[in-house]
Amino acid sequence: MKNKHLVMLLLSSCCLAACVDSKYDLSDVNTDDAVMGESWVAPLGTGYVTSDDVVNVEKVPSIREVDGAYVMIYDGEMKIKGKSLRAASDKVEIASEDITTGDIDGLFDGDFVLALTNPHITLKSNVKNASLDCSLAIEAENASKKEVTSSDFTLSTVSPNIWIGPLDPKTDAFKFVKNEKLPGIVQIVPQKIHLSLSADSKQWANAPMDALSELRYAVELPLTPAPEFSAVSVERIEDAFDEDFVDYIFSDGSAKIYGEVTNEMPFDMSIEMVIMDENNVPVDIQFPAQEVKGQSGEVIFEITKEDMPKMKDARHIDLNLHLTGRDQSEALKKGQKTTFNLKLKKEGGISI
Repeated sequence: MKNKHLVMLLLSSCCLAACVDSKYDLSDVNTDDAVMGESWVAPLGTGYVTSDDVVNVEKVPSIREVDGAYVMIYDGEMKIKGKSLRAASDKVEIASEDITTGDIDGLFDGDFVLALTNPHITLKSNVKNASLDCSLAIEAENASKKEVTSSDFTLSTVSPNIWIGPLDPKTDAFKFVKNEKLPGIVQIVPQKIHLSLSADSKQWANAPMDALSELRYAVELPLTPAPEFSAVSVERIEDAFDEDFVDYIFSDGSAKIYGEVTNEMPFDMSIEMVIMDENNVPVDIQFPAQEVKGQSGEVIFEITKEDMPKMKDARHIDLNLHLTGRDQSEALKKGQKTTFNLKLKKEGGISI
């Protein structure tokens, strides 16, 4: 009974003390199944991270919920220019807008590839008594790169609203204009986007003065990762190993942390476990990354006999989640979870 009590203390106050960490909420430890002796197994409990943890939602003001899914939206009204007496070319710029999108950088703490399946731009106009052959130039740039694309369409009383993107929204509210280059515009993680709307100069000159007085835009980036998407999210289990108990458990023998991961989020994951000391320095135990494809998978992190002495300095656990998109894309939604149901297996008993 003494040994079982020790394991209960160890597991509840040491290995999974992360129940106090709001980013990794753990259930109470159940030691009824603990098996003591030369080889024993004890359940560590169940912890989870949510979509709000993996993506830095609070750092990206443009993120909104649309039907439960996360969408970055930049919207407003384009500035419409007055008519000039003489057009210098066949096309004349009639509206433009500069959009600041720098908050996209805050989605993840490290570098990432923002490959999305359906970024799109909508235009809503009050055009009347006119038909204007238009072209929307779209220019995106960050500190080191610039990408440009454009789309042609006609604004008229029949088609006052335009949807530009790679996928047809299947709605009568907009005229769909296909543009397969928009995902590439977004993938550079732009800090700003410039929109410039041009119209046929003769049509614009002959149109009534009130032909177009209002033009609203929306750049919408649904967080639906494409297969090329990649990012890293680091989830910390704070004070995972209590210094009063690590010597008992990891003094000799070998051990492994293993279990099942269930994943509601639309990413495949490669999971790295990094054990840190109290100064946030890795204890130099190399664990092979564990792959979780689809909605569930098994993970095993083995601590060899040779590495057991390094565990005397163990304090925290970092889980580095390497995220990639799937062939079958799904939207990232509020409340989605990745759940870890973990156990600890110890070979060699406990030294007291």
